[in-house]
Amino acid sequence: MSSGPQSIATMIALYHFKAESEPEISMNQDEFIEMLDMDPALNGWAFARRKRDGKEGYVPISYLGTNSNKHNNDHHQSNNLSQQQSNQMNNRSHKHSKTGNQSRSASPNPNKSRDDKNN
Repeated sequence: MSSGPQSIATMIALYHFKAESEPEISMNQDEFIEMLDMDPALNGWAFARRKRDGKEGYVPISYLGTNSNKHNNDHHQSNNLSQQQSNQMNNRSHKHSKTGNQSRSASPNPNKSRDDKNN
C-alpha cells in the first residue's frame, strides 16, 4: 500500500503525454492513473500517481478518461466512417498531441502547497 495521498479515482490515459518539466509526469496511452487531487484551481491539471511505478506529479485532465471513454473511442474508430469523417476525428485527437510550439497552460506551481486551500 502506498504511503502517499489516497486515490480518489482511477482513470485511463486516452493519449500519450510527455512531461516537459519536473512537477509533471509522463503517461502512456491506455495507462492507469490514480487521481489524487482534481482541484479546479489547478487549471486543467490534476495531481496524480502512475499505477505502474507509483510516481506522482501533474497530468492534463483532458488526456484522461474512464474505461467507458476508451471503449467509446475504440468503437467509433472501428465504424465504417467516410474518409472525411475519419480525418475530422483524427484532427480532433491530434490536438492532444504535443507538437511544435503549441501553447498550453503551465502545470501548477510545485512550490505552492497542495494543502493550502485557503486562497
